[in-house]
Amino acid sequence: MFNFQCLRRLLSSIGLAAVMVGCSIDGETLSTWSRVPNGHQRLSAYLADTNRPEELRIHAALVLLDSDRVAELVYVIRNTSPRDRRRLVQALANIIVQYIDKEDDPMKMRAASFAYYLFQFSGELRGQNYNEPQDKVLVERVVGWLLERLKIYDSLPKGLQPPEEILLAAAHAHPTLTLPMIYNYLENPPDLKRFLIVNRVLTKIPSKDVRQKQARLLLKYAKTLYPNIGPELAIVMSKNQNETLLRFLLDSVRDYRVPSTTRLVGLKATELLKEKALPGLMQVLRTDDPKNDNLNRLNALDLIWNIGGVNTLAAALEALPATGTWWPNGMEFKAQVDEFCDSKLKPAADAVRPILLSLIDHANWVTNVYAMECVVRLYADASDLLEPLASDPQVLKGWAEDGEITVGDYVKSLAAQQP
Repeated sequence: MFNFQCLRRLLSSIGLAAVMVGCSIDGETLSTWSRVPNGHQRLSAYLADTNRPEELRIHAALVLLDSDRVAELVYVIRNTSPRDRRRLVQALANIIVQYIDKEDDPMKMRAASFAYYLFQFSGELRGQNYNEPQDKVLVERVVGWLLERLKIYDSLPKGLQPPEEILLAAAHAHPTLTLPMIYNYLENPPDLKRFLIVNRVLTKIPSKDVRQKQARLLLKYAKTLYPNIGPELAIVMSKNQNETLLRFLLDSVRDYRVPSTTRLVGLKATELLKEKALPGLMQVLRTDDPKNDNLNRLNALDLIWNIGGVNTLAAALEALPATGTWWPNGMEFKAQVDEFCDSKLKPAADAVRPILLSLIDHANWVTNVYAMECVVRLYADASDLLEPLASDPQVLKGWAEDGEITVGDYVKSLAAQQP
């Protein structure tokens, strides 16, 4: 760990030590300090000494940078005088630009990682570099190289900071320069992994405008992948909380080609949409999905009740498709209906009673069956209430041990069971 107390002692002693030994310090000497005990602290002390030649102080900074001694560099910058801080920051910004322009990728990454720390002093960058504002040059070089590298390769050389944190620091320090470059990258990303890396930068910026632009980019990219939208992207879309994204996810629940894990994220999006999710959930009820056992239909029915309660019960039961596939084996269908009646309607038995009774002779046989079975399970006088159905010839599959029974026979069996 960087020892700040030791550095403070060196700040006051290094000048005296140099005089005592009667030697002059040049760039070569400074370079050798990185290889001796406490050499980096000596370099930091030299950098902090404003009486030293400026070119040698910058050389000391270069040696520290090449050794990844960022803590020492930041300490000196933070604790020097405002005037000296400005000179150091501008000189170090120039060094970063030179590294990005001329060095190999590992050295570029080292410079970009240091830029992460230097961005906190961006107010000091008021000069010119390459006949352009220095802050503009620094941001364009660092951010531009990171995004270009991520466009070509799926990873970057290891640095002190990951690329998304460097981009985030640049976006905080210079949003008007950085954000357009990030948006442009996300318009046409090379793959999902790299899209998510850069997208995480936007997620960490607490700005309504940024969140809206992020939502547009997420939707555009999701449409290019559809229907192969993985859960990782779906979760990111949901976390944005944009209504258009949430509706898109909910609509995807109806498409059997979309991965099941992603469709579950779409159903969970209803927690954010609340009442606005009801039209989409009604569409899920009407959608047949036998390959997935129509589980999303059951989930949608539960969610509609959770959101709308008694006020949406009739519409939900009427939306169940009479021509859809259900559970024809054994008593599977009945078990699903019983679960809904017991877990959802039973606590509100008094409130739903008139609704259920109004639906027991509905033209839609599925609506009829749900209403009938819930009456059976919720009310002691069920056999009397269902007497009008005693001659109903509708065959119910998945309602008896042998596979099927008519509605009339089922109602008669209830009457026979009464004492």
